[in-house]
Amino acid sequence: MTKKEKKFIKYWEKYHSKGKWKYAIQYGMIWAIFVVFFTELWQVYDIGFSTNNFIKVYLSRDFLIKSVVFFFGGVMINGLLMWYANEKLYLKITKK
Repeated sequence: MTKKEKKFIKYWEKYHSKGKWKYAIQYGMIWAIFVVFFTELWQVYDIGFSTNNFIKVYLSRDFLIKSVVFFFGGVMINGLLMWYANEKLYLKITKK
């Protein structure tokens, strides 16, 4: 077993013990924040960088709606997919 695999096992046992939904929410939220922030940053870039445009974009109803949609999408898609991918990798490594 490689050092990288041992590190992964330690990491996965720590997060696996907390449960699937806590993991999915945590990592789905990180993904959602990243995606929403950068897609909105692109919108600010399109209309021009200024304090007013940042406020207009990041305090809009559209931003709130995107945040909620991407949060649930991140949890259901990214968070759960990462859970199952990590679970599969963990089982593959531990069966060696």
